[in-house]
Amino acid sequence: MESRIKNWIKFNESQLDMFSGTSYEYPDLKYKNIYLFSPEEIEDQFIDFIDDGWVVTIAYGFNYNSSTNLPDIELLITKRKVIPVIRVYIHGFSGKSKGGDWLTDSLLSSLDRLEPRFKKITVMDDGGILNPEELKFEGSSIYIKSENDNPEDDLEIEGSLIIDFTWIKEIELTDKMIFNFYNLEDNFKPEDLTYKGEEVIIGFPVTEIKDWVLDKRSSHLDIVGNPDNLDWSYYDDYDVDDDSFFRYHLDSETKKLLIEKLIGDKFETYQEDYDFLNEFNTIEDLIKYTINPGYQYKSLYRDLGKMLSEEEVYENLKQMYSDYYNEQKMEDDYNVIMTSFHQIVEDVLHTKIIEEYQKENKLWYKIKFNFEWLEYEDDAEYIMKEGLNYIISNWCYKNYDLRELKPYFSDYASIDGKAFNEECRKILSNL
Repeated sequence: MESRIKNWIKFNESQLDMFSGTSYEYPDLKYKNIYLFSPEEIEDQFIDFIDDGWVVTIAYGFNYNSSTNLPDIELLITKRKVIPVIRVYIHGFSGKSKGGDWLTDSLLSSLDRLEPRFKKITVMDDGGILNPEELKFEGSSIYIKSENDNPEDDLEIEGSLIIDFTWIKEIELTDKMIFNFYNLEDNFKPEDLTYKGEEVIIGFPVTEIKDWVLDKRSSHLDIVGNPDNLDWSYYDDYDVDDDSFFRYHLDSETKKLLIEKLIGDKFETYQEDYDFLNEFNTIEDLIKYTINPGYQYKSLYRDLGKMLSEEEVYENLKQMYSDYYNEQKMEDDYNVIMTSFHQIVEDVLHTKIIEEYQKENKLWYKIKFNFEWLEYEDDAEYIMKEGLNYIISNWCYKNYDLRELKPYFSDYASIDGKAFNEECRKILSNL
């Protein structure tokens, strides 16, 4: 007997690993951090029955009402505060089970050993609660002994013998407990699953998430998570005018270098062809007022632009600015789309986006697991079989909370002026 209860003697409340195939009907249900006994430890308490050919199967579930006397358990998590219950089924196997009074003694001994660990131990069959002291095991059948000790008056129990072990107190399930109970980690690769304390953070491709949360009437659906789908032709028509180019986009150092390199020793020649230059005595005067034209030279930038339009370098600098601007406008518009989408994801899924990352050339979001996603499911086996992707999609659909993506785009873009001017000076310095 000592060897048969070795696991019980070594019992502790640390996290235990699941032994596959030992849970009744639902072999993949997890008990990590919830149930104190592993299936192997429970089986050790009923090893005499197993050795005698009886079938012992185990289910892990919950009792949601601490005051109820009804011997009922749920295999579905419907709220965070639960009373864990382990249910043991014992039934005979025709031709193998032998039975005998010694099995009644073994059962009572096992119940006595386990009783200090639980608030309540309930023995029953399909018809109701039983007194374990009145049970008799013969062959593959279980009987309730008659009061007159006449074997002919013994009643055979209905179905299997059922024993419920109910926890001493209610516990509160964390996200990690719930996630592991349903074996949901099997849906994810290691890089897409992170545990942060008792929080669970899981990764999904944005292309999948948008199907959960966005109304199909949304604009820019194909762009969400895929900036390559932006229409380049739409962003290829910006042409900066000369006045804006000088006034807002070239800094003082670049203006000075541009005049020196493109006009420089040709200043007097240009004066012969362009009257506005006659207002400046030297190239230094022109540089001074190009940097700060003042009110009296308000048309200076337009005049300079017209004069330099035949200079290839000048036109290339303007084109470079237009390219910078177009690329920035595309990036800004994409960011507006994704910011809007980001907010919709958090609002609809009642979660937080923790991280963005690239995988398989796609954008992925890591989001916090939310117990609410399971609220419409009524079958634990279905949750495990279908996986979390389908469960979330179904939850969004039943909430009727699909959102329409309507981003608001600015009419302007702001480029990195410092980087642009540095590139301009690099080009001009090489002339």
